[in-house]
Amino acid sequence: MKSTYAITRTLTLTLAFLVATNATGQQTEVKPAPPATVAIPGQVKPKIPLVSRAPVRAEWTVRMTTDFSGELESEGPWQQAPDTPSDTRVIRSINFSKDAALKTYRLKTRWSDGDSEEEWIVMGQHVAERPGGRGHYIVGAESSTAQDYGKFDFPELDWLDISNYRGVKAYKGKPAFMFSLPFEKKRLSQSEAQLLKLAKDADSSITVSKLFKPKSPEVVVYLDAATQLPLLYNDGLTIRRYDYSTTPATSLRPSPVILKFLRDRQKALSIRLATPPGP
Repeated sequence: MKSTYAITRTLTLTLAFLVATNATGQQTEVKPAPPATVAIPGQVKPKIPLVSRAPVRAEWTVRMTTDFSGELESEGPWQQAPDTPSDTRVIRSINFSKDAALKTYRLKTRWSDGDSEEEWIVMGQHVAERPGGRGHYIVGAESSTAQDYGKFDFPELDWLDISNYRGVKAYKGKPAFMFSLPFEKKRLSQSEAQLLKLAKDADSSITVSKLFKPKSPEVVVYLDAATQLPLLYNDGLTIRRYDYSTTPATSLRPSPVILKFLRDRQKALSIRLATPPGP
């Protein structure tokens, strides 16, 4: 039986969602919040931590696009825009598989040039295969996918704060917690921060918006009101949409080749770090 708190919270969320629709029952159009938007007093607030971890065994896909021409919150399944030729190689999607019991993740990345890569994180060791099948290597911090998943399944949102909360909104027909902040206040990635520093060295009047020219004036995040898992993250430069699959039926186990690479690497490190024998 549900607790009184759970029942009350569910009813409150449902009521807040109904308020987000108009009197005729049509869903209110959802767009990025204008600058300085504040949460409506009395609306239910999300629990802390704001972004939940994915289940112990889970699979989800993050699809990315820089095409802001369509409606941001269209009804129905979101369709990935077809790849178009570009001089810049960007990530189109990452499929994540997680098995917390084995402390293992698998990342399948699809790039804009049609290339794809598979990486594994096993006990904190991030492993990828070299192009052309030329052996494996440990992914370094310079990689766009080399994130710390030990504490967050969605490290791109570890900056989210309750001060960014704007209330319950309708997202694809369901209630969602909406967060926003001005683009000027967004957290920069390491590469973005380096670009900004170089730009300011050349022109002290440069701002974040002038440098990166965002297509949206605010950073917007939607979390599922029931699970607090991310649904959408629009940082003004890229729109990320999160799709969740059913729970995998089997555990996630790396191939024998990956395990052998990690064992051999651990053995080599042990030998290298061992105290040399005395004279």
